Amino acid sequence: GKNQKTLIGEFKLRDIILKWPKTNQIAIISKPSGLAPGGLWILDAGALKFAKLMDNMPGLEALFSPSGDDFIYSSVDQNGRNPKIAVYRKGASKNIANISTLVDKCVWAGDSINIYCAVPASWPDSSALPDDYYKNAFATMDNFWKINTETGEKNLVFQNMGDVSNIELSPDGSVMIFKDRNSGFLYQLNLK
Repeated sequence: GKNQKTLIGEFKLRDIILKWPKTNQIAIISKPSGLAPGGLWILDAGALKFAKLMDNMPGLEALFSPSGDDFIYSSVDQNGRNPKIAVYRKGASKNIANISTLVDKCVWAGDSINIYCAVPASWPDSSALPDDYYKNAFATMDNFWKINTETGEKNLVFQNMGDVSNIELSPDGSVMIFKDRNSGFLYQLNLK
């Protein structure tokens, strides 16, 4: 390419995840670990402004809505346990009550309001999340929930789906595709 431009000089973070939620917006997220605090920063590439949205959150993971305006995130306590999920909208966070999962087990619907999450029936007591999850140290038995991030309304969609990962949703919201982490098999759920 031509006309390269340095957006950030001497960036001190290592092991970061970059996401591009909007045309001129780059999200910088620390690699998730329940054993270390994580953060999320937004770089406005047009105005060259850098802002910290979240910091000091163990196990932090984020997933931006299709509109790029909002995101859901998961975090754990200081012992790497008790994962919880929340939505960040218009500069404020709101926990989604009674849902214990990781963002990696969720997907946004095209309306940027609803999410579908695979929620484990339980987490191992001795695990450090999300580290042990990514090391495949255990398997879960997940139930699918549809969650309205504005109202908090939750609806159980399917039960006992296995250890779900890599969830994708069709643009019209009629078909969900996911992978079973244990077998590696690809599955399709017809939602309508």
